[in-house]
Amino acid sequence: MEGPQVARQTSELPISSPPVLEKDRSLGFLPIPFERKAYETSHNLPPFQSLVEFSAHAAEAADAIHKARELSPQGINQDGTTWWMETGVEQRPDGVICRWTMIRGVSVDQAVDWQEKYWEASDEFGYKELGSEKAGRDVFGNVWSEKWRESMLQENGLAHLEKTADKWGKNAEGAEWQEKWWEHYDASGKSEKWADKWCSIVPNTPLEAGHAHVWHERWGEQYDGYGGSVKYTDKWAERCEGDGETGWQGKHGDRWNRTWGEQHNGSGWVHKYGKSSSGEHWDTHVEQETWYERFPHYGFYHCFDNSVQLWEVKKPSEMSE
Repeated sequence: MEGPQVARQTSELPISSPPVLEKDRSLGFLPIPFERKAYETSHNLPPFQSLVEFSAHAAEAADAIHKARELSPQGINQDGTTWWMETGVEQRPDGVICRWTMIRGVSVDQAVDWQEKYWEASDEFGYKELGSEKAGRDVFGNVWSEKWRESMLQENGLAHLEKTADKWGKNAEGAEWQEKWWEHYDASGKSEKWADKWCSIVPNTPLEAGHAHVWHERWGEQYDGYGGSVKYTDKWAERCEGDGETGWQGKHGDRWNRTWGEQHNGSGWVHKYGKSSSGEHWDTHVEQETWYERFPHYGFYHCFDNSVQLWEVKKPSEMSE
């Protein structure tokens, strides 16, 4: 596609980007499974900016959409799972044409039912999109859902890429967790990313002093494309007391939260700020020789090069019936 290739030639970023490595993530969340492959699901991927996970979702969506024409509208797998499939094409209000495939299924013992929807969308002006939504439940009261989407568009001659994901699960006892993340890149070198996670145990669980029912964590980073960057994080916890959610302040005289950030602009001065519930507070500019990432370690061209299925989505005029 000609748009991103032209933008690549005019960008100040290096074309040859270093490889990106995946790190194992801790198992600090509820072991609630996703979709119908719950017993096979691996949770060793980081909850934010997962190159491997997004690539796998894109390949799965593209494969499901393209194979839909060859499959019958219903069937039974070797494990006894019964499934039904629907396909369709719709036009969105903005003129984007979306082709989708939806599959519903139930396990042989009727214990689990699930739904998966995949789609690809595009218009004649360079917009392209891939996505999926998955949800399921079982007879024990566990429910879960997973959504992801990646898209690209041309705006004033500049290519933009965006990726989003949302995962959620809840068990029969009421324990619950959710992860959301969002990434945006453009060919000028700008990028913005954030993640938001929270997890809760059963609300009426008795707690010792200093412990919580709900944990939250947010973090993000922004790069302006000229060597300036901002990074931030925020963590806090809550107790559930009485008939509503309150802080720890009161019954135990204790509430926990902490937030901090750093801003670099390449001038040799660093803006540092933060606060915590223990009384810490700082907001200062410090002159120091410090190393920081002037450009994101995973930027536009990393994202573009790893979005093979996305930029292979065809324009409506190129699609065959």
